[in-house]
Amino acid sequence: MEFVNPLFLYGLLAVSIPVIIHLFNFRRFRKVYFTNVRFIREIKAETQKQSKLRHLLALIARILAIASIVLAFAQPYIPVTEEQESRQPVSAVSIYIDNSFSMKNALEGGNLLDRAKKMASEIALSYRNTDIFQLLTNDMEGRHQRFVSREELLKLLDEVSFSPAFRTAKEILQRQTDVFEADNIQQKTIYLISDFQKTLFVDEMPETDSLTAVFAVPLQAESQANLYVDSCWFASPVRQAGKNAELFVRIKNTADMRYEKIPVRLNILGKQRSVAGIDVEANGYADIPLYFTNYDEDIVNGSLEINDYPVDFDDKLFFSWYVAPQIQLLAVNGDGESAYLNSLFKEDTAFTLKNVPAGNINYAELGKYHVIFLNSMNSLSSGLQQEIGRYVENGGTLVIIPPGIPEAEGYNDFFTDMGLNGFAGMDNNPRKIEFINLEHHLFLDVFEEIPENIDLPSVISHHVISRRTQSVFDVLLEVQGGSPFLTWQKVQKGQVYLFASPFDIKYTDFPKHAIFVPVLYQIALSGVPSDRLYYTIGKNESIETERISLTGDEPVSVRNEAGDFEVIPEMKRSLTGHLLDFHSQVKEAGNYYIYDSGRPVKGISFNYNRSESVMDYFSPDELKEVVNQGQNAGFYVIDSAKKPVEQTISEFSKGILLWKWFVVSALVFLLLEGMILRFMK
Repeated sequence: MEFVNPLFLYGLLAVSIPVIIHLFNFRRFRKVYFTNVRFIREIKAETQKQSKLRHLLALIARILAIASIVLAFAQPYIPVTEEQESRQPVSAVSIYIDNSFSMKNALEGGNLLDRAKKMASEIALSYRNTDIFQLLTNDMEGRHQRFVSREELLKLLDEVSFSPAFRTAKEILQRQTDVFEADNIQQKTIYLISDFQKTLFVDEMPETDSLTAVFAVPLQAESQANLYVDSCWFASPVRQAGKNAELFVRIKNTADMRYEKIPVRLNILGKQRSVAGIDVEANGYADIPLYFTNYDEDIVNGSLEINDYPVDFDDKLFFSWYVAPQIQLLAVNGDGESAYLNSLFKEDTAFTLKNVPAGNINYAELGKYHVIFLNSMNSLSSGLQQEIGRYVENGGTLVIIPPGIPEAEGYNDFFTDMGLNGFAGMDNNPRKIEFINLEHHLFLDVFEEIPENIDLPSVISHHVISRRTQSVFDVLLEVQGGSPFLTWQKVQKGQVYLFASPFDIKYTDFPKHAIFVPVLYQIALSGVPSDRLYYTIGKNESIETERISLTGDEPVSVRNEAGDFEVIPEMKRSLTGHLLDFHSQVKEAGNYYIYDSGRPVKGISFNYNRSESVMDYFSPDELKEVVNQGQNAGFYVIDSAKKPVEQTISEFSKGILLWKWFVVSALVFLLLEGMILRFMK
C-alpha cells in the first residue's frame, strides 16, 4: 500500500491526545460519608471496574477514528502491477460503441445503445482534459478515423444512431489499431462497449500486444427473446404470369417460449396478397407456405412481415423476382421434328415450343427465344452460324443436338469461331454413361443422391468431343473411357450445351431414360434469367445483371420504391453482363429498381443482416474465458453490474483507492464511541 499524501501521516501523532486524557483523569471526586462503610466499598469496587472497561473501549474507538481520518487524508492506494504501470500515463483512448440493431434490446430507462452512449461519456469524463479520444461505430465513418478532444467526442456521441452494419471483433480491433499506428501512438487504451453477441467472435480472436490495454464492457438486456423472418424461397424456379405460385417463408424463434398463431403477411406491389398463422417452438423455427397468383409480368417485388418487439429490424423481409411469360423454345430441325422434344415441351403450359425446318428460320425473331435447339442438322450455313453466334453472345442459350453422320458440315467452323470444343470423328463402340457432374448448377436440387449401382443410359455411337486447350468447359455427362456426352460452355453473355449423340435410339437410349426429362427441363429453365430474391446490406456483394444495355445517355442508377433515394453504382463488365458494386451506399432495407436509360430493367431487394437476430450473448464470465484464449494478456472484462466503469478506470490508472473506506471507518468508530458512552453505564 502506498499514499498519495504521505505527509498527512504525521497526523497520527494526534492519537496521543485521547491516550493522555485517559491516563491523566483531571476530574475531581467529592467525598461522601455514609454510615455503612461495607456497602459503600462494594459499590465503589464494582463501579470502578465498569468505568475502566467503558473508558478503555471508548479510548480504542477514539484512537481508531483519529487514525482512520488521518489515513483518509493521506489517500492510501494499492499500486498497479508492473505490467499495468508500463502503460502509464494514458493519453490516447479509442472507444467502440456497438450500434447494431441488436442494441435495440430494452434496458431500464431506454435501450442498450442509450446505455452504451452514457457509459462512453462516463469513460471520457474519467480521463484528463488533455487526453485525446477516438469514437468508432459499426459504420466506420471517415470522421471517426481520427483522435479528437473530449468535448468533441461528447458531441459525436449524441449523433450515434442504429446502423445495419455488422462488424466482428477482429475488424473492430484492427481498425482501432490502425488509427493508433497512423498517429504513431505507443501506449494504447481501447474500450469495447457492446452486448457481445456470440457472432461478434466468428473470426479468430485477435491478439493484442503488450502496449495495448483492451477493456470489454458487456451490456446485458432485460430479455433475449426475438422472433424474426429468416428467409424465403419459391417452390418452383420459374414464375409465370397468371399461374399460381408457392412461396415458403421461415420464421425463427430465439426465445425460451413457444409462439402460437403468429400472423405472417405477404405483400406484393404494396398490397396484402396472403396471410397465415404459424406456430414456432422455443429456440426453433418453422416453415410455412404462402400461395398467391402472379397477375403481373416482368419485375415484381414483395415483402413478408410479422410483428415483434422490441427488436423489430428483422420483422420484415423484402424480395424481388421476375415473372416470365411462357418460356419460348425454338427447335431448328434438320431431319424432322424430335418426338422426344415435342413430348416433353408441347404439353407443358410453362413452355412454348416452335419447330421450324433449317431453311425457314426468321433470324429477326431469334432474340425472343429463351432456348434454341439445333436438332440433327446435317450442315450449318454461314448465315445461320453468324446469326446463332450473335444470339449466344447476346445472352441466348443454345443446345446442339448433332446429326448421326461422321462429317457434319460447318460444325467445326462454328465451334472454332465461338471458341467451343469440336468434333473429332465418331466412336462406334457401345458404352455406358458413368459420370454425372452433380456440382454443376444444372443438377442443383435434381438428385438427392446417386445410388452406387444406378443404371445410366447406354451410348451406342457418339461424336468424340475434342478438348481444346484454350477452351474452358464443364463435362456434365461422361461415358466410360472419359469421353464427354454432354458439355456446357459459357460464351460471352450466353451459354452452349453440346450433346455427343442425336436423340435417336439407334445411337443412344438417353431420350428414353429417366434422366432425360430433368436434364432437358433444367436446360430449358436455365435459359430464363434467374436472379436472387434478395441481398444482405453490409456484405458488399457484386450484383450481376444481364439486362443493362448502356445505350442511353443516362447512367445506370438504383432507386428505391418511393423514388426519394438514388445511387449510381460502380459498374464492371463480366462474362455474362455487368457487375454492380454499391460500396455500402445502400443502408436501408427495402425494394429497389435498377434503371437503365431512364427505365426500370431489374428489381433488387436488400435486407438487414440476420446474424444480428440471434440473441445469444456472452456473459461477463464467458467473455473472460473467450478473451483470455491465446496471447491476450492485455484484455480485461469490466462487469459494470458489480463495479462502476469509472472506478475500474481509476484503479487501472492509479491503483485501488482506499481513502473512501477509511472515511467510512472513521464514522463507524465515532458512532461506536457514542454508543459505548451512552449505553455502558
